[in-house]
Amino acid sequence: MSNKRLIINMAATIFSFIVTMGINFVLSPYIISTVGKEAYGFVGLANNFISYAQLITLALNAMAGRFITIKIHQGDNEGANKYFTSVVIVNILTAITLLIPAIIIIVNLNQVINVPQDILNDVQLLWGLVFLNFLIGLVLTTFNIATFVTNRLDLSSIRDIQSNILRVIILIFTFSILRPSVWYVGLASILCTIFVGIYNIYYKMKLLPNLKIRMQYFDIKVIIELLFSGIWHVVIKLGQILSDGLDLLISNIFINPSAMGVLAISKTIPTAITSLLGTITGVFTPQLTIHYAKGNKELLVKELIKSMRFTGLFTNIPLAFLFAFGLSFYSLWVPGENVELIHLTASLTIASGLIVGVINPLFNVFTITNNLKIHSVVIVVQGILNIFIVYFLLKTTQLGILAIAGVSSVTAILLNLIYTPIYASHCLKCSKVTFYPVIIRYMVSTTILMIVLVLLSINLKVYTWLGLVTMAIVSGLIGLVINGVILCDKKDREYLMSLFLQRFNR
Repeated sequence: MSNKRLIINMAATIFSFIVTMGINFVLSPYIISTVGKEAYGFVGLANNFISYAQLITLALNAMAGRFITIKIHQGDNEGANKYFTSVVIVNILTAITLLIPAIIIIVNLNQVINVPQDILNDVQLLWGLVFLNFLIGLVLTTFNIATFVTNRLDLSSIRDIQSNILRVIILIFTFSILRPSVWYVGLASILCTIFVGIYNIYYKMKLLPNLKIRMQYFDIKVIIELLFSGIWHVVIKLGQILSDGLDLLISNIFINPSAMGVLAISKTIPTAITSLLGTITGVFTPQLTIHYAKGNKELLVKELIKSMRFTGLFTNIPLAFLFAFGLSFYSLWVPGENVELIHLTASLTIASGLIVGVINPLFNVFTITNNLKIHSVVIVVQGILNIFIVYFLLKTTQLGILAIAGVSSVTAILLNLIYTPIYASHCLKCSKVTFYPVIIRYMVSTTILMIVLVLLSINLKVYTWLGLVTMAIVSGLIGLVINGVILCDKKDREYLMSLFLQRFNR
């Protein structure tokens, strides 16, 4: 990938993340104060149930982007059309089929989870809209392939920014003129999904005009191939659900809805940071896939290491800031809640960032090389182990949600430090220590950054939003300096400096 294209995609992605974070900062505390933390917790729980439903559709869709990208860059337009058409048609049929169990779950929701009677109708409507949003998104999901195949992720980021602005407008409008209710979140999600879907269809027609839906392209053999290749993604997703995707459900069943609400609040910012990590990693995925399609392993490994440095550069700063200034942040963000417990729970949740922040790009290797079997089994074993440990701690200790938040972080650190870099190297047939130098540099950089910011927070108390924003800017600059010296290599520093000087001299 050219440095210019990389910077454009990266800048657009980060700006999209900043807009999303800004929206969450403003809207989340308002929703919590308006409808209560218990009702707010059911938003996260509904999204978790959607992740369970995605297990049914993931096998087909997980590998579609890979196969379509490889076919297009190999010049096989007919093959690409077979994959595209087949996936779209099966997704439509799947969405229609899933509508029936979705209705059954929603009608009998109070038999599935603990819902306070006074908000049952609102929660049922919320869940109905969230499930409907999932089904609409399933039908439209394949059309997002255009910006991936052509490596125009900046267009996707711009679309996401517009979608988030639309979300704000809808939520402000509904909460202003109607009785406050949590189901407005679901309504906003549906309208934004339709908006994004329309844009994806437009980009597909503009960027990939030769990619068409034609019944003659439908091929059951393609579906079978995708299912066999993607089934391991289902196993991986199952493992991830067992690791941390059941946390709100466990809190709801084994503790109470109030504890679930506290955990949902504490996970809001860590989840956003994880989203940032995923979107930055996604900037590199198209070019990595292209290198693999062309058989250029040397460039693939170089691009992979570069992606590890850049994801580390932009993810450990918000992690360290939340760890150091989280108590001040939550005191300002959700006053009246148990901010000490929320901050401690959030800190346990982000602990895995000490290693995952730089490891995440390596997960691309298993998909790109289609080596998912062993990786999926390992993730499931980790998830099952998490469930047993959490259950044991809930039954024998008073840790409560701290056990739920902490266990998955500990196992994630161990797994991604010992297993992931070695198996990724094995899949690429390179040295087992290929990725450890950048991992070690990241861990050193993150540790130093956390120490510096904690000392800063001890000596400079923050009581206002202005003070917190100022500290965020200062922390960001400190983080960029530390990461630039320790994490980035000479070429990265030279290019970033030249880019800055070019902008500054204009």
